[in-house]
Amino acid sequence: MRPCILSLLLLLSWAVNAQSLSSRLDSLLKDYHRKGQLDGTILVARKGKVVYQGHFGYANRQFNIPIGPDTRFPIASITKLYTAVLVMQLQEEKKLDIHQPVSAYLPELLPVAGKKITLQQLLLHSSGLPGDKVADYYARSTPRPANFIRKNVKDSTLFEPGSRFRYNNVDYILLGAVIEKVTGKHWEQVLKEKVLAPLQLANTGVVVQQDIIPRLAYGYHNYTFGTGTAQDTLFNDETPYFENYATAGSLYATALELLKLDEALYGHKLLSPAALAVMYTPATELGYNKYSRGYPALGSYINSVPGIRQGKAVKVIERRGNINGFNSSLLRCVEDHNTIILLCNTDTGNMEKIGDDILRALYRE
Repeated sequence: MRPCILSLLLLLSWAVNAQSLSSRLDSLLKDYHRKGQLDGTILVARKGKVVYQGHFGYANRQFNIPIGPDTRFPIASITKLYTAVLVMQLQEEKKLDIHQPVSAYLPELLPVAGKKITLQQLLLHSSGLPGDKVADYYARSTPRPANFIRKNVKDSTLFEPGSRFRYNNVDYILLGAVIEKVTGKHWEQVLKEKVLAPLQLANTGVVVQQDIIPRLAYGYHNYTFGTGTAQDTLFNDETPYFENYATAGSLYATALELLKLDEALYGHKLLSPAALAVMYTPATELGYNKYSRGYPALGSYINSVPGIRQGKAVKVIERRGNINGFNSSLLRCVEDHNTIILLCNTDTGNMEKIGDDILRALYRE
């Protein structure tokens, strides 16, 4: 009987702690929403189990449609994580090698710069390619990555590839062109076959401007980023051709489906432990990037958030995305198998501060 009683007590203790955590998080996030600094879906999981999910504000303010668990959000640069996974899958299949130059796969595209830049440098944003212009994404739809590169990117580098970090969407759009070249398929089809279909991600896809996408949130902005109030006016986003961002930032997803991706990485359903070890290795030689909050890695950033666990730092693999009013964060504490997902459709909040506050609540003893 004693083992049964002990098991029951442990189960009750876990349930009480989970309820306490959920209450703390709900109080914290409702306060942010009340201040006008949070609209979206927040999900927190421990070892793959959802311990909190909250929904705040409206997916469509014109018709007062509330955000819910099935609301789809453009996830902007979190798309880059999916792209990095595809590249590493193709490396494991020996269809490409990240240490090879771009010219090994696309000799006719950027024939000068492509000889100097490796796929790994694209993944780490150390290619030195000239940056994109916002206007490029508001021009007519150019969804094929290679066509976008031909139209908008100069065949030159601003610095020696691999010598320093410079965030650039072009790096990941070019990776999309490589994916299409080595597979002979559109990158969206490769994504469906290698990630979306195996994981049954029916609520993840590409935002195409002319498509009617059910339950897709609208975006709103006022550029306050945590400094405003609930009384501040919000404005409709000007919508770019999201599909032009392609493998750099065109996907939408729900919080629950981001958690499915997260769990698939933990469970090695998409990549081997060896491939994940490569992905999670920080390029410390490129320096800590304050904007992205971490040392560059393949598709993510490796950060150490101080003062979280008993006053000590917690290692977090961070991937953030923002475009107009849409702001998203995927925070993965891989040493403890804890996950935080924030999907917002306004830019009224300080996402870094909200994420850190959730971390503190999660690790509070």
